[in-house]
Amino acid sequence: MSSPSMFLVRKSNPFRSLAVQTVLIVAGSLILAYSFSLFVYSKDRLEALIYLGLKNTALTAIHFAHTVAVSEPGWRESILERVNDTRMTASLTQTPAFEQEAFQTEYSIAFTEFLESGAHGDDFKSVRYSLSRSPAVKADLAGESLSRSPHLLQTFFELPMHSVANVAVQMNNEEWLNISLPLPDYPADLWSPSLLPVGLFTLSLIIVSGWAVRRILRPLSDVTRAATEFAQDINAAPMYGGGSTEARVVAAAFNKMQHNIKAIVRSRTEMMGAISHDFRTPLTLVKLRTENLPASRERTRLLQSIEAMETIIQDSLAFAKQLFGREAKRNVDVAALLQSVCDDLAEVGERTECAIPTCRVIVKGNPVALRRAFSNLVGNAVKYGGVARVSVTVDQTLALVIIDDDGPGISPEEMERVFEPFYRCDRARSDSGEGSGLGLSLAQSVIEDHGGTIRLRTNEPCGLSALIDLPLQEFR
Repeated sequence: MSSPSMFLVRKSNPFRSLAVQTVLIVAGSLILAYSFSLFVYSKDRLEALIYLGLKNTALTAIHFAHTVAVSEPGWRESILERVNDTRMTASLTQTPAFEQEAFQTEYSIAFTEFLESGAHGDDFKSVRYSLSRSPAVKADLAGESLSRSPHLLQTFFELPMHSVANVAVQMNNEEWLNISLPLPDYPADLWSPSLLPVGLFTLSLIIVSGWAVRRILRPLSDVTRAATEFAQDINAAPMYGGGSTEARVVAAAFNKMQHNIKAIVRSRTEMMGAISHDFRTPLTLVKLRTENLPASRERTRLLQSIEAMETIIQDSLAFAKQLFGREAKRNVDVAALLQSVCDDLAEVGERTECAIPTCRVIVKGNPVALRRAFSNLVGNAVKYGGVARVSVTVDQTLALVIIDDDGPGISPEEMERVFEPFYRCDRARSDSGEGSGLGLSLAQSVIEDHGGTIRLRTNEPCGLSALIDLPLQEFR
């Protein structure tokens, strides 16, 4: 049966990236929302100032027209000369200095209403107006220049910015009083005073949102960590159930699942170990009685079957001990351990080749369990491939062990199933029925218990490779 850790992504935490993505979405949404709010606020504030400026300009122009209309005709030129020294310019002509504005906008309509509100009495017969970019009365303005940089909102809206209000009033003597008065101008950064407090408020919300997202997703990180530990060690500690009510519910459900799985695996493994142990005594008696029989072909075949049964019993007990009889780990020299395994096989006449570094390759582990796993893998290579070629290399954080043989290999569809307990592929079954089918399962359990991985690879034109990665503790 494949270990659950095969389906977990190592050295990664997907919920951490989810938390970052969530915070970025919240931060982006807040920035967009407040940017749009500042934009709308700036437009509303600017429009209020524009209407106020239109009202003041209209009332100034019409009140000046009243002043000129009620003054003595001989004084009017003197009044116009005095007023031309200000931002407003004026002139008296027989005809209006400009044509009535044909197209009316919301601002020109408002300007008309402000003019009408101040045009009381019978001082003049007719009033016309125009909001334009240049004054109708051609004269040098003593005030601010009309040449201004564009306002930001002018790129989105038609605003009467940097404009001149031209007003023509027909008096009772048929003369036209032409008045040109620039509309008030406003700074282009009306939003800037609000930027600092809004920015600080947005930053505070982002920080609080980040803390809240992290707190909400913390149970998911705890589940990930607990599942990873449980996949590597069936005796892992239960998941901590602190925090919110939902987090405690998730922790309780996970711990219950862990307890049930542990109980099921333990009961079945202990049953397998108990049955295997109970078989040893009657099997020993059968072996002794068989050895006392006269020499014959049937006696030899019976002793071979008994030896196969002893192998199955021994591997079953080792498999059960590996699952629930974990010993304390210590520093182990993998290179020396593999050299020792190859030397033992070479002493009994098996072909082994060992290419290991001269320095020590240290991993944290159980030397007995690791020796059993490597013995199974190297023994399989010799048994089914005729030769075992063992090599050890070192990556930045991993010790890489490769065990090659010259056998026929296995089919791709059986590549994962060979790690299931008691599974034996066609090649193994056809090979005189030897083996228990637990060797690769035991090796996988040992390697994954040490935080490593094991996989098989079929070589061309023949041969099979077992590739083992173990976390490197030290290399010297």
